[in-house]
Amino acid sequence: MRQKTYLFMISTSIALLLSLAFVFNYRIIIVSGESMRPEYNDGQIIIADRTFTINDISSGDIVVFNHNGETCIKRVLAMSGDMVKQHDGKLYINDVIEVPYTTLVEDAFVIAENEFYVCGDNFNNSIDSRMYGPIEYEEIDCIIHV
Repeated sequence: MRQKTYLFMISTSIALLLSLAFVFNYRIIIVSGESMRPEYNDGQIIIADRTFTINDISSGDIVVFNHNGETCIKRVLAMSGDMVKQHDGKLYINDVIEVPYTTLVEDAFVIAENEFYVCGDNFNNSIDSRMYGPIEYEEIDCIIHV
């Protein structure tokens, strides 16, 4: 009887430790909206990494961040030092056109230190940096490496 109690306590402790490690290192996200289609669909569940630094974020990664009180999921297209130009309905990063992204805004700027330019994959159905500009590193809650 003692052995069963001992094994139960050990397995319960291990499960608790693993659960705590998961909670502190990862976040479960339920996708809301269509801005990241076809990569992620509305209602899809994804697991994002909370243990990252600014140096872990690369162009092409997907970040989860809070913007105006709303949780957003977008792809990083440009980072500190990159030149972004929105001209004639096209989006350019470092003078290379980002097909198929389009924009109605005319603007050109260099991404400041600790900032990221993010866009949804479903570019015609996404409110993103093309409208509200770059996001700050401090706004990013977790990252999904691709």
